[in-house]
Amino acid sequence: METEYFGKYLPVISVELKKGEEWIVFDAYVDSGAGYSIFHTDVAAILGIDIETGKESFVVVGDGSRIKVYIHNLKIKLAEKEFAAVIGFSHRLGIGFNIYGIF
Repeated sequence: METEYFGKYLPVISVELKKGEEWIVFDAYVDSGAGYSIFHTDVAAILGIDIETGKESFVVVGDGSRIKVYIHNLKIKLAEKEFAAVIGFSHRLGIGFNIYGIF
């Protein structure tokens, strides 16, 4: 699926993350160079996750700065396939969408 963003089409997909027995749909930008996925903290709040219980790490973003992320292992569903994925949550993800890493 492509989504128009500021007049350009971007590779944005819908992914499902598991909260208890329920699957909740979120959109994410596909980033083939990302080491893992990074989602905004509001996603963690919706899922009932205290992000700071995850493993603290740092990632370099597009402008070269480093941001703190908290790593969690979550169940994800993509194209009807369910699997475990490494998801980072960050207070400082400064773009308007989540990142789905496929590195």
